[in-house]
Amino acid sequence: MTPTHIQHLAVVTLDEAGTILKDADLVVIDGRIAHLGKAPKDLVADEVIDGSGLMHNQELQTLDEVRILHEAEQRAQAMVRRGMQAARAYKT
Repeated sequence: MTPTHIQHLAVVTLDEAGTILKDADLVVIDGRIAHLGKAPKDLVADEVIDGSGLMHNQELQTLDEVRILHEAEQRAQAMVRRGMQAARAYKT
């Protein structure tokens, strides 16, 4: 699957230093983060998104947050009904 490239993000990392990346790129492949920072120069993405205006005053500007939360709740309930303990298996 070709990558999705989201440009111009401000990212607060979860490292001990609480690093903040300004004007960062996020590359997603198959629903997983493949790259964070400056994207490789040879990156060919199927979709490029300008992330600079996605959020303002902690509110999503271009996405339907209510619909997204509703769908996430519906999917979580369906997983519980199927007896799933986790959405994915994570390496520990």
